[in-house]
Amino acid sequence: MINKLICLLLSIALFLGGCGTMVQMHRGPAIYGGIQIDTFCFIYSLGYDSGLSSLIGALICVIDFPISFLLDTALLPWSITKALLSDQPIEVVPDFQ
Repeated sequence: MINKLICLLLSIALFLGGCGTMVQMHRGPAIYGGIQIDTFCFIYSLGYDSGLSSLIGALICVIDFPISFLLDTALLPWSITKALLSDQPIEVVPDFQ
């Protein structure tokens, strides 16, 4: 049973890796927006409910965090350049609406 759970979690990490960064890239440039989204996701998941689904949601956010951190770091020059060339200011804290 534990081996199946580990395989499931690794599969989720593989398919959702960097998801926070990808969501932020569609919204516009932000400084480390992917890890900000993952942090918000983690806090929201634990604060919303105390059930198993909330725990799984928080775990997915924790798994995604280091991958989003790496992608955010790799895309940081692009985010800053895009923000400087556009009329929009650099978003330091993403809008979660």
